[in-house]
Amino acid sequence: MTVNIYSLLRKMQYPEEREKPKPETEAEGKRYVQVWYWEKMYAQEGLTGKLKPTDIHDLERTHDLVWEGELPKEMDKEDIFRLFQDRAVVEGIPLWEERSHTSMSVGDVIGLQRGGYVYYWIVKEIGFGGPLFSLTLYIAKDVAREIKREREALAEFYEKQEKKEEAPPKPITFPGKVSFIPLSTRGFASEIHPDLQAKIWEITMREISPKTDFIVFDPDAKERKYEDEGRTLRVPMPELPKKVYAKLDDFGSPEVLSEQLGTKVNTQYLVTFMLAEEY
Repeated sequence: MTVNIYSLLRKMQYPEEREKPKPETEAEGKRYVQVWYWEKMYAQEGLTGKLKPTDIHDLERTHDLVWEGELPKEMDKEDIFRLFQDRAVVEGIPLWEERSHTSMSVGDVIGLQRGGYVYYWIVKEIGFGGPLFSLTLYIAKDVAREIKREREALAEFYEKQEKKEEAPPKPITFPGKVSFIPLSTRGFASEIHPDLQAKIWEITMREISPKTDFIVFDPDAKERKYEDEGRTLRVPMPELPKKVYAKLDDFGSPEVLSEQLGTKVNTQYLVTFMLAEEY
């Protein structure tokens, strides 16, 4: 299935374009759930209740998806909150080992499927009567399910990089976007924190294409917008120490790119991740 992220973002920004939620479609008695914990670098904002992601890119930037699966339909967000207290495994599915904390807290997010959408509720505060939630965003269920698959592909890539495998590089493919060979400059690899590199990778994998072949990750930008008639996408990323570029190059054919790289590949596209000063 092809996911049109730009269309999705428009529906988030312009409520009149949103479709009405569809009737329940999950298997009888179950519904899809995601649980997100805030990342370590956002601990202060998380504990003080200042984290308020307004779209899926915000959520991916400030939180880690630590669990996803199906839970009984009668369980509401308060029940799910209690289920994730000091638990490493829920319904037979282990939580992500590198999560920033062991129990749900203020600033964490529960994604709860209702019909064709996943609604994301952030823990606003925890009182004597239990947690209080605030709805922060909602997206189509099919888009929500793509997140885990993209993260798994990214984790697999980095695992292979760490093992320094000698096999030829393989293109990374996502629905609706091109296959490409990734290349990082020395500055990007050494000066950008690995967690931020991973976020830049995730966004690039979804957004870069022959139509939008240049992405600027800008620490000073205030909003996410397209420039140069759609050829450039500017993404705000205030946690970056300096501006980063992702540039797609088309070599015309896999044979030409294979010759340039000195190894056989089956794509004509190369994406270079670099610091702005290296461009």
